[in-house]
Amino acid sequence: MQKAQSEQRPAIKVKALPKLKTL
Repeated sequence: MQKAQSEQRPAIKVKALPKLKTL
C-alpha cells in the first residue's frame, strides 16, 4: 500500500506541473 501511494504522489505532482505551466 505504501508503494502505491508513493507512486501515486509523484504522478500527481507530474500531472500538476504541466497544468501549472499551461496556466
